[in-house]
Amino acid sequence: MTNMRNFMNGDDFFRFVRDENKPPVRCEYCGRLLYYVYPVVGGRQSSAGFYETCDCEGVKQREVEEERKYIEELQQKAKLARVEKLLSQSNLGRRFRERTFENFRFELNPEAYRVALDYAQNFEVYAHKGQGLIFTGSFGVGKTHLAAAIANYLIIHKSVPVVFGSVSFLLGELKRAYELEAISADRIEKQLCTVDLLVIDDLGKEKPTEWLVEKLYFIINNRYEDYRPVVITTNLTLDEIEQRLNVAGSLAGSAIVSRLVEMCRIVPMHGQDFRLSLRKNAC
Repeated sequence: MTNMRNFMNGDDFFRFVRDENKPPVRCEYCGRLLYYVYPVVGGRQSSAGFYETCDCEGVKQREVEEERKYIEELQQKAKLARVEKLLSQSNLGRRFRERTFENFRFELNPEAYRVALDYAQNFEVYAHKGQGLIFTGSFGVGKTHLAAAIANYLIIHKSVPVVFGSVSFLLGELKRAYELEAISADRIEKQLCTVDLLVIDDLGKEKPTEWLVEKLYFIINNRYEDYRPVVITTNLTLDEIEQRLNVAGSLAGSAIVSRLVEMCRIVPMHGQDFRLSLRKNAC
């Protein structure tokens, strides 16, 4: 074995020695001979050796490319982890996570589809204005599918936090936290008021107690004042929602609908109950 390289200006404290018994290899880029070497530190030779690395431009470019790919992989893993976290926080169940624009039956409600897709793709523009959507129509025409498709698109493609659920579910969770005097009550209420997009499914289906209507008004009003959008699905007309939420002489329902009209574009949806047609076809 012979001295291969000295890194200490003539001092032998740290150097490499070449293994003459191992044949050299050529750099795949410039053809330079690369030898198998062992590091020697303070006169003690390591038992683990390696082939030299060439410092030509070809190797440098490869290292830059490998670093770029490594960074991209880290970014992709971080994005997937964030998406999974946002999905878990969104309240989207397994069924609704499968509701996408790709598997929506476009021919049933093409205009509603176009409005929903445009809203998702240009969410930043609409969110800046605090503008949301209200999908109206009978059962089984795809209202919830489009609302869930918007939520999934925003979470997966734009990493936008979304909370999804019915009034009964969302406020039921909040009410239980209040009854238990849990610290989470304030957190839940703040999340409903401040999340980037709140999706309320089947508005008007819930039993309108005074507490529920009061909290619903509080949340909608906070979002209205802060230009934070909502997407809503409902089987009722706005007049019917207003009447239903005006409980015990309160006009909170009127105040809620008034704000929603200013905040949201109404998207009517038509057609027969898709789920009912599936059941008929199965018979």
